[in-house]
Amino acid sequence: MRQKVAIYVSLVLALTALTLLAAVIPFDPAMGLVEVQVKIDGRVTGRFGIDTGADHLYIDRAFAEKNNLPIFDEMTGHQITGVEGISKGYYAQLRSLEIGDERLYNLRATVADIGALGGGKAGHPDGLIGFEVIRRFYVTVDYPNTILQLYQGEPSFLNRPGYTTIPFEKSGHLIFIEVTFNDKVVVPMILDFCASYTSVSKELAARIGLDPKSDGVQKVGKMSLGESVTRQDVKLVAMDFTAYRQGSNRVNFEGIIGTSFLYPYKITIDYKRKRIYVHH
Repeated sequence: MRQKVAIYVSLVLALTALTLLAAVIPFDPAMGLVEVQVKIDGRVTGRFGIDTGADHLYIDRAFAEKNNLPIFDEMTGHQITGVEGISKGYYAQLRSLEIGDERLYNLRATVADIGALGGGKAGHPDGLIGFEVIRRFYVTVDYPNTILQLYQGEPSFLNRPGYTTIPFEKSGHLIFIEVTFNDKVVVPMILDFCASYTSVSKELAARIGLDPKSDGVQKVGKMSLGESVTRQDVKLVAMDFTAYRQGSNRVNFEGIIGTSFLYPYKITIDYKRKRIYVHH
């Protein structure tokens, strides 16, 4: 009997350890994004962004061609609409993708011009890791310490105080959070780890006292997620989301929560419960 109890206790401890372990991966915040080093098919290294605004795994076309990654549907392709641009998309099949200590196998990726999707800006990542990959994990982005953590099991911090819970709605792969501006204007916005600036629609910009015609960086007096996650003088930009809304099944949103709001926080996404946790 004692031997059976000992085996049972050992098994429980082993399972608990598996639950608590997380891949701890440093990320590069230089571009205002969460960019991590990955390895594809055991031979190709690249810098990919963790993108909660993307539906699945994307690889930049120039990067794929440079590294001889196989590209399919060369004669047809399909149109992809990003927030700031469009691109043709083609398929690629990957044998493996390594992110820190995590290794995923047999993944389908979309090959596209990531620079074009971002409006032609220089310095884009080699790829984007979207919903179809990151939904498998509890995803923690610790901005102050520039660390990404991927938990396969339920993280232990959920059993302790020390975080604020904010519910979200999900449409397809997108995370929608209610955001309050200046204590009076409440709108749905998309949470996006791959957006350097927080952005608002031109209509919302006018409602919160900003210049909707300006393409430059502006500041809003107060911006809040939930009741207790509040910042003053948040930098943001006004954008026209018409094309992106139409290309995303006409989803209703008024802006994107990016790094210019998120950078002071450590945040965990719980896709299963549709919550984010902001750590104190």
